[in-house]
Amino acid sequence: MSDDSGTEMGRVRGSIGAETEARATGTRIAAYPGPVEYEAYQREGMRHGWTFEPDESGRYHALTLRRQEDEEDAWEVTADQPFETVDEARDWAARLFAETE
Repeated sequence: MSDDSGTEMGRVRGSIGAETEARATGTRIAAYPGPVEYEAYQREGMRHGWTFEPDESGRYHALTLRRQEDEEDAWEVTADQPFETVDEARDWAARLFAETE
């Protein structure tokens, strides 16, 4: 399924660089040794996702990402919230996705 802009909707996978800065919080995605893979719910140029591998401190991250206008498949992290478990991070992302419907 696609939205009006042609963006695929539903559950997706992606990755971002470990040094990516979360624009809204001003923090960097926690200490990952390489690219950070995540799963997300996507709608209308926004993704609400979670990392499914822990960072070096053992935490999982809920991410909010926005499509960058100048690039087709580039995503900017606008928020990053660490959690103790992958379930907590996934639940946070699912709640945000539902609230933005």
